Amino acid sequence: MSGGSITSFAYRGLILNDSSTFNFSGGLITGDQPVQLYGTSTMNFSGGLITGHKGIELFESSSLTMTGGVLASDDPNHIHGMMVYDDSRVNISGTTARLDIDAINSYGTSRSVLDNVNFIQRVGAISYGSSHMILNDVTLMDEFGIISAYDSSEMVINGVVTTGVIQTRDSSKMTITESQMDLLGVWHNSEAEIIGYDFTTSGGLTLVDGRLFGEGILYGKWNNGTDLMFDVYVDETAFAHVAPEPGTLVLLAIGAASVIRRRRK
Repeated sequence: MSGGSITSFAYRGLILNDSSTFNFSGGLITGDQPVQLYGTSTMNFSGGLITGHKGIELFESSSLTMTGGVLASDDPNHIHGMMVYDDSRVNISGTTARLDIDAINSYGTSRSVLDNVNFIQRVGAISYGSSHMILNDVTLMDEFGIISAYDSSEMVINGVVTTGVIQTRDSSKMTITESQMDLLGVWHNSEAEIIGYDFTTSGGLTLVDGRLFGEGILYGKWNNGTDLMFDVYVDETAFAHVAPEPGTLVLLAIGAASVIRRRRK
């Protein structure tokens, strides 16, 4: 589809079933549930506008590749921009892909990858269940931008910029490198790993054998040498720790090997 429009005011707009493929490079798709993908269907989104209450929904083993165009929410009071269920897959890349939505919500065993993408509205990315989400060079434009991992989901964050909160809860796991945030929250049996070096703390935050406790400010450097500084809150059931950059790990390994050789002599 490279032009024209598909409009459904009452319920569903475009439905893809089985192993169908849909290429969308222009035009308009709008409705309460504009696009739904089922089975092993595939959608390639490179241009045009999709707008509605729930945006794009993926079920079963369907997949979406978005390299351009605009996905917009018509309801600022809901976070239904994109819903990724079951074992479906999403890949969004490039600055020409505009996400004027509150959030991408990932469920089940789905996998979502966002690379070099800007979110215009508030929330950003949320993962649930056993889903896996990778965010690379993602910017949340709203000053209250939030990225969240819930349940037993996993999230890898690299180069994310937000003046809001990044949080992990409910047995989820998060790995963070080279990112900017106001607060990192680690709650409810979850785990967060912060990869960098030269870590120090202030306030009520303490660092003991690589593990963070309490609430305060974390300082240090990311792998690329830039400074890091943000608030951290770790509740008593959660596990947050810092890890050396890969280069530092190599140096530590070389140093340990040298010590072992000297002792053998």
